[in-house]
Amino acid sequence: MLRSFARYFAALRPPKNATVSATRHRSLALTKNGTQRMFRIVLVCTGIPLTEGPSGAEAIQEEFAHRSWHSNVKCTWDGLRLILQADNDFDSNGLALMDEFSDAISACISHAGEGSIEVLSVDVLADR
Repeated sequence: MLRSFARYFAALRPPKNATVSATRHRSLALTKNGTQRMFRIVLVCTGIPLTEGPSGAEAIQEEFAHRSWHSNVKCTWDGLRLILQADNDFDSNGLALMDEFSDAISACISHAGEGSIEVLSVDVLADR
C-alpha cells in the first residue's frame, strides 16, 4: 500500500488545541488462547532527499522513543529510503504506524519532498 505523504500531512495533523491519546489506534489482537498478539511492522519511505536521510532517520528514531505503545523501534537510512521497524500489539495492518511515521517525517525532515510510504511487511511474532 502506497500513500503520498505530501498530500495528506495536513489531514493527519490534529488541531493545535487537541489532545491525541496513545490509544487512538488501539484495539487489542488476541490469539485463540487469549494471549495478546504482537506485530512486527516494517515501513519504507521513498523520496526523501539524500542530504536529509541520515539525520532524518536519527530524529525519527528519537521521536519514536517517546511513543511507549511501540517497542523495538528502529529507523534507518539505507542510502535511498527510510526504513522504520516497530513492534506493537494493535496494528495488524501497519496503517496506524504509517500515520505516525508520516507525522514524524513531517516533524523531523524539513524538505520531505514528494515521497511515499509503503507497508513492507506485518508479521505476527511468536508467543513469548
